Amino acid sequence: MKKIVIREEYCLGCRLCEIHCATAHSPSKNIIKTFKSAGGAPLSSLVIEEQGYTTFALQCRHCKDAPCVEACLTSAMYKDKNDIVLHDEDKCVGCWMCIMVCPFGAVK
Repeated sequence: MKKIVIREEYCLGCRLCEIHCATAHSPSKNIIKTFKSAGGAPLSSLVIEEQGYTTFALQCRHCKDAPCVEACLTSAMYKDKNDIVLHDEDKCVGCWMCIMVCPFGAVK
């Protein structure tokens, strides 16, 4: 899995990154088929927040000492061998500790 780095000073809030992410992770890898199968705008793991004229991307920063990994009681949040923070839905009990400790508000 590759890391995505958003340069927030260049973000216009156009949401093209969300569309590209959803298309790239879809089975068809085709933007039209992705939109049709999603029944509208496809879901992405990237979130664009807006406050007035300011937009910024919220995503996992894969922190070196990830507080979400440390706070997870069931090890559902973990790091792989490449230091990418991952989430195992089968282990998650929904305690929201990861959401509460994320300094970037990226866990959803």
